[in-house]
Amino acid sequence: MDGVLVGALICNDLWANPACTPMADPHLSQQLADQGARVIFHSVFGGRDGGSWSRGVYWPFHETNLRVRARAARTWIVTVDSCAPTDLPCSAPSGVLNPQGEWICQARDQGEELFVSDLDVA
Repeated sequence: MDGVLVGALICNDLWANPACTPMADPHLSQQLADQGARVIFHSVFGGRDGGSWSRGVYWPFHETNLRVRARAARTWIVTVDSCAPTDLPCSAPSGVLNPQGEWICQARDQGEELFVSDLDVA
C-alpha cells in the first residue's frame, strides 16, 4: 500500500456521530476520507451472546452502517469482528467493502477465518 493514505477506527468510532455536531457529516470515517484516506481499517468486537438480538438486530445495524459509511466517504473499509468465542456467530460482519458500499469479500459469520482481497485504490 505504498503511497496510499490509510486510516484506522476501533469499534464504535465507526458508528459514532461525534458530539452530534452541526457539521454536514461529522462521522470519523468521513473525516478520515476528507483528510485523504483511501482505505479505513476497522476492528470491532460486536458483542455476542447467541441471543436473537445478536443476529437479528446487531448484525443488520453493523452491516448497514459499514455499507453507508463506505459509500458516504467513498473509501474502502476493511473490517474485522473478533471471532471469540468461536462457538457463537459474530454479530458484526468481517470483510472488505468497496467505495460503493458493496462487499468485495466477506468472512463466514462464525469461527476464525483468514481473508485476502485486492483493493483497486487507483
